Amino acid sequence: MSQSPTVNRRIVLNARPIGVPTAKDFRIESGPVPQPEPGQVLLRTLYLSLDPYMRGRMSDAPSYAPPVAIGDPMVGGTVSRVEVSRHGDYTVGDLVLGYTGWQDYALPAGPDRLGLLVGTLLRKRIKMQGFIVFDDYGPRWGEFAGAMGEWVQQGKVKVREDMVFGLENAPEAFIGLLQGKNFGKLVIALAHDTHEWDRLGA
Repeated sequence: MSQSPTVNRRIVLNARPIGVPTAKDFRIESGPVPQPEPGQVLLRTLYLSLDPYMRGRMSDAPSYAPPVAIGDPMVGGTVSRVEVSRHGDYTVGDLVLGYTGWQDYALPAGPDRLGLLVGTLLRKRIKMQGFIVFDDYGPRWGEFAGAMGEWVQQGKVKVREDMVFGLENAPEAFIGLLQGKNFGKLVIALAHDTHEWDRLGA
């Protein structure tokens, strides 16, 4: 199902799973696309990263990070395009990294939240907030990014992605991830105007 310019789909946590998550633990909701206030940007999600840590966020057991509340969108790292900007640092069309979760559109809450937009791809320097290991090795991120970028370009490190198309397929893909069904980085492509939709004819 393609994205709509007027409808924002969100996949929210419907219930806390006991053991392995099931489709019933998720619920898809639809509402109007939010409109940005001064200091905000409207982001349209192009890609959503699915990762094992999300299972922990579905639980309300004590953890290093707060749980997703029942009825709230599932969390997740995203690559998004700026659709509307009311913030001086971003213009329409900018590609940004964020943490806006399982939904078509999102509004950062204001300038204090724009730290989640950790860079503009292709135009600005990229910084990333990683998993817990960054508590100890965060200062070496620049060293890692430089070396890894060269290794990927030189073919010394091969990058493999497992691409799934459509936000509505995220729950099934995530459940498969926990069962080891994917091979490579699991990514959901939400938008028809992404390169992969054209390349694979999805």
